[in-house]
Amino acid sequence: MALYFAFVIAFSSFAYGAAVTGPADVVLLLDSSDGFRSSYFEKEKEFAINFIEQIYNSENRIGLYTFGRRSHVQFDLNLYSSIDQMRLAINHMWYSTGNGNLEDAIHFTVDNAFTDSVGDRECVPNMLLILTHKTVTDPLTISAIESKLTGKIIRTIILNMANGDATADFVQMTGNSTRIVDIPNLESLLSASTTIANKMDSDLPRSGCGKLTSWGEWSSCSLTCNFGQRFRLRECVKEHDSDKDCEDMLTDDEVCMDATCPVDGGWSYWGSWGGCSKSCGKGTQNRYRTCTRPEPFGGGNYCVGTSTDTRNCNDWSCPDCGKTCPPGGQLSSDCQLCNCASITLYGCVMDDTDQIVEAAEIYLASRRNDPVGKTDIFGKFRVDGICIMNEKIVVQALGHKSLEAVPSEVNLTHWTLNATIETYVAPVFNVNPENKIRLVGQDFTLCCSAVGHPSPLAYKWYKNGKELENQGVDGTLTVLSSTKDDAAVYKCTTESEAGISQSSEAIVSIKDDSVDSCGPPLPKVQPLPAGCFETSDEDQSPFIDVGTCGKSACMSASLQDNGTCSDWWPHYCCDVHDTEMVDITCEGFTYKTARVTSCTCRLCIYKTTVSGRVTGKENGTIVPMQLGAIYIDNEEVAKTNMAGFFKFEVAKGKTRLVATFHDGFRNIFLDVTKIIQVVEGIDNHVTIVVPLKPEPISFNPHIGTEFQLGANKNGDSPLGSLQIQEDSIVTLDGEPFDGTAKATMHFVDPRDRDSIDSANGDFVSESPDGSSVPLETFGMFQFAVNDESGNPLKINKPMAFSFDAEIFKVTLDENGEPELALWDYDVNKGVWVENTRLHFDQDPTGRKLLTKTLRANFIPKDVPPIDHYGTTIKRVWTGRYTNCDKSTKIYENVPVKNSDAKRGACFVNVAVYEDFSLTQPYSKGDATITVYTRDRNKDKYIGVASAPAINGQACIATFCDNWVTISVHNGDRELLRPAQHSLPFGYGEREINREVEFWAVDRGQSYKCPEGQTCVGPMYQHRDSSDCRKVTPMDSTFKFKFAPFTRPPHADYAVGSNNVFDKLLSWYPVSPDKVTFRSCFMKVLLKIDDAYDIRLVAKSLLDTSNGQEFGTYNVGPIPAPGSSDDSVRGACLEFRCPGYVRNGTHEYFDLATLVEAHLTTSDKSKACKLRTLTQINGVTPITNPTRGDTGFRFRAVPGTNYGPIFGVYISDKSADEVEQFCKSGTDAGAVLDGKMDPTKNAAVEFDCL
Repeated sequence: MALYFAFVIAFSSFAYGAAVTGPADVVLLLDSSDGFRSSYFEKEKEFAINFIEQIYNSENRIGLYTFGRRSHVQFDLNLYSSIDQMRLAINHMWYSTGNGNLEDAIHFTVDNAFTDSVGDRECVPNMLLILTHKTVTDPLTISAIESKLTGKIIRTIILNMANGDATADFVQMTGNSTRIVDIPNLESLLSASTTIANKMDSDLPRSGCGKLTSWGEWSSCSLTCNFGQRFRLRECVKEHDSDKDCEDMLTDDEVCMDATCPVDGGWSYWGSWGGCSKSCGKGTQNRYRTCTRPEPFGGGNYCVGTSTDTRNCNDWSCPDCGKTCPPGGQLSSDCQLCNCASITLYGCVMDDTDQIVEAAEIYLASRRNDPVGKTDIFGKFRVDGICIMNEKIVVQALGHKSLEAVPSEVNLTHWTLNATIETYVAPVFNVNPENKIRLVGQDFTLCCSAVGHPSPLAYKWYKNGKELENQGVDGTLTVLSSTKDDAAVYKCTTESEAGISQSSEAIVSIKDDSVDSCGPPLPKVQPLPAGCFETSDEDQSPFIDVGTCGKSACMSASLQDNGTCSDWWPHYCCDVHDTEMVDITCEGFTYKTARVTSCTCRLCIYKTTVSGRVTGKENGTIVPMQLGAIYIDNEEVAKTNMAGFFKFEVAKGKTRLVATFHDGFRNIFLDVTKIIQVVEGIDNHVTIVVPLKPEPISFNPHIGTEFQLGANKNGDSPLGSLQIQEDSIVTLDGEPFDGTAKATMHFVDPRDRDSIDSANGDFVSESPDGSSVPLETFGMFQFAVNDESGNPLKINKPMAFSFDAEIFKVTLDENGEPELALWDYDVNKGVWVENTRLHFDQDPTGRKLLTKTLRANFIPKDVPPIDHYGTTIKRVWTGRYTNCDKSTKIYENVPVKNSDAKRGACFVNVAVYEDFSLTQPYSKGDATITVYTRDRNKDKYIGVASAPAINGQACIATFCDNWVTISVHNGDRELLRPAQHSLPFGYGEREINREVEFWAVDRGQSYKCPEGQTCVGPMYQHRDSSDCRKVTPMDSTFKFKFAPFTRPPHADYAVGSNNVFDKLLSWYPVSPDKVTFRSCFMKVLLKIDDAYDIRLVAKSLLDTSNGQEFGTYNVGPIPAPGSSDDSVRGACLEFRCPGYVRNGTHEYFDLATLVEAHLTTSDKSKACKLRTLTQINGVTPITNPTRGDTGFRFRAVPGTNYGPIFGVYISDKSADEVEQFCKSGTDAGAVLDGKMDPTKNAAVEFDCL
């Protein structure tokens, strides 16, 4: 009689029974079909018990399946935890009936036993053991079984009691002949349990997860003195690329200290003002600060300056008991006022933003120590029984300037006063100190000035963070006969009742006494086109040092400071003085390039602009903001065009712009304010994302309404809610509103990156001394209410905000309170101002409830926009943003043990290069670096920050000990590509769609560079931000590195610079401010695979008999931004415009320019064919006998009406603007977006496919 038996075992373990240890997941499948006598089934159960005893331990899980006609679950992995329970279950197991096939039994077991719902555990090896007398009935099913076993990483061993014909099928199923064990009879089976267990132990599959190695050695301490950090690493070793990452941390750190070192003391913030020494008659009050931020340590210096500040207070007359009251009045017993029983004073108080003012206190000018009344929630007040005749009324409210006014008499018994009080506005700097360069012995002047309500009156100056006592109090700091010691970073602060503000920093450089501050040329090593080398170079190096003067600001001995805030002379920079022409030899042609030999300080073209595009997303489609207004410092400076593009000029000294974007045309976008960091002297490209207006919701203001915050398209749960109370809607003049109200709510969900991109402002606030403090966001919302005609309404009762603290695991402070607050936006300074703290649910007695819901009642506070003269202006844009954020700790450089510092505010250093040779910093100036920070569990984005790459590098604010993603794009919105980063171990960086994600860990100075120098970065604590900014792309510090698809275009000019005019071979014969100025470009389409080093080298020559060179333009073709097809590329090559040439006193107006362009690439297998795509004439191919067309010649004729239909773009605009025409393939219209469209109106095409 044939014996049919199938036994399946699956487990996740490194060892079994006596031989190995768990954990393991084990499943048995017994074949008990009708063909097998029930008396033999007892032998099967005996084998099962023996086998389980071999592999069981306390960490293993074991299940048992059987099949006859159908498969049955006897017990699953998570049912029994002891060997006794399993024995009992097996002994009571029934004998099934019917006939089934082996294939179905295996499928059923794998599908049902290996799921987490029945106890199968992740990251544990899986194994399957089959004992069978059956062969496979359908061989076509073997591959499906093999695929399923492989996909679930299940090792399979088969105990074969069938005939020999089944062996081949079983080998295919298991993938290895050693996993087939022949069992001739039941007696052999009973004695084989130990052998089978050992075979499993020697043939374990991988677990599907990485395994952690042991910890490595501790690093050296990050600081040579005082408390630092040291760390150690371990690795996650994977047997296969598809294995899951290890869940535990790969890095560990601890506090260390090798020695102590001196630390100078620093002043703490000023404390609150103390009580007044008198209740009337002018007293004084004090506030104090201490030298504890940090305390002097290890012999460091004590703070310079005073620890006490004093001011006058309660400057009003004291009560006069000889005072005469008006007729009918009686002097009060405390002599402070006259009582008139029949007199009533009433009125309303609003502020200069048209907001009603609740809880404003009403005083008599003769009695300032105690209010006689207070406004209600509608801003109204009423005072009865006090003599008003001959009295002045004082209105005072928190956050507002006091107002003294005379009430109006209505009749003999009633008086009225409707007051408008001025809202406090923290000082806003309208004049910031500017960077200065001086030679030793020259004077310099720095200025700062601020406006606000009230106006600030005095200023304090700081040099390298140290206060300069009693210097520049009026806002002007003058240094005479400067020395090298005066070279420093300067800033000023000012203070008023509304708050403290800091100016931007100014860097003063003092150079040795000489003719000017420009030295010899700096090295500038750049790669030559493929196959090219300097003709005189015997080594034929692919690189050449052409030198550079840097075009950095400079100072000349002939210029003298006259005490003005801005240097009175135009912008001077280090520019080329002399050059030498160097011959370059390439395959089939030669050209010349200029090498700088000397520099000079001269007048430079200096213009700072901001350009970009404003868009939103509607159903995934980009929608431009058409004819949108752009406000800088609350004044309109520009409008977007119909495609959403804009451009405006920026005044000198402006490096940070608070820009508001308002859609007054289509009215489909919400207003949003963005911070734009500006690099002076270039066109700064920015991309602005604005949110679409949500559909308004109608509601009855007598009932109120509630909004759920964050129930998004991904199905995420709401983060909280916002409730409008009943009867809280009023008109602009404070009257209760009776009608249908319409509310709009926009929520910035921190779980959604697209939503974060449209967030208002930067996530920063200010500390008590006016310095920036990063905020960790938990969401942001904008709320507005209008009537049915669209007229704005106001809310005069606090709104109820609730937040689910469980979703993001909100942390608590030392008092057990949540570290969250609601913040309002200061549109003048571009920072968030705390409104109110969140708290846990409480019962009526104030006791905290056992709930995870945080609540706050608040009314958004409006910071009035002011202009540069301090005048409050009418707000054009609508809607106010409220931010739910956590203020992030900034850890000072103090000698105390604080391991939490690594989780505070940090900076990450990112460098951008010309190309992947990483030999030169990115010079074009249009690269923007954006850093997204997510929390440890990747539940939400906690912040986003952007900055331009200045001289090829930037330090971007983020948070240590979190996940960070870096994205870099240029002005064409092309994502630059990650290069070979220079990083220490432990960052776990990985590239995702041309972005880099990594675990942000501050390693301090724990590493050594290969050359033996101490390396720092790429993360820096907030206190070390100046160290981060000092880093350059070419030094040996650790940093993240990016580069474009190909290096930016490079031009070599025969006269050494494009800033030299009126010479025979000047690239531009006249300066850009002349009406005859022109820029010329030609567009080339290239179709080619690979060959990423390909360049187009175009010489511009004077079309005369001797053909002198104006210069050479070297450009790499690029694909359309976002395109996945790199084989279609476009290049816009600039050439010297035809027409005007000046040679000394001789002028020529009709000279043509000959353009000779060559393709260069290291891939010599490429063969190209040139074809003309437009109506252009005068193009002839340059042909290589073995490689086809490798270039062309083009004669640009003066006076010809070129344009997009010719693929030649000539305009009186700047080269940057004409290049945008060329890339877009048009010089007008909505499609003029400046992005490369290779196939749009190109002049010629090289087909190399």
